[in-house]
Amino acid sequence: MVSMTRAELEGALGLPDRVNAAQYGAQQQDQLIYYRNGRTLYVYTKNGIVTAIQDTEGGGPAYQPAAKRCASSREIRDIEIRMSEIANRGNDRLQAELQKQLHTGKTCQWPV
Repeated sequence: MVSMTRAELEGALGLPDRVNAAQYGAQQQDQLIYYRNGRTLYVYTKNGIVTAIQDTEGGGPAYQPAAKRCASSREIRDIEIRMSEIANRGNDRLQAELQKQLHTGKTCQWPV
């Protein structure tokens, strides 16, 4: 959403697949590019605040990253909540799957 901070955006969508950064005087302006579900989202920020979003069909780079994107902090929190729900506590199979997802989400490393 327009007016989100970059931290809120990354909490919702995770880290962008690409970043085009520009410095204009004292202003930092970035174009954050997300490839999601056959769509490309271009998110524009000025000094860390979302100012515009462009959503296009298709797109994506000619190359696709080998690794999946890392889980966002919101996705990790949602897994932890599912693990702690009373209805899910006795389900060993579900708990094992959620534990695996949580471990994968928390240990994800982005290439430098």
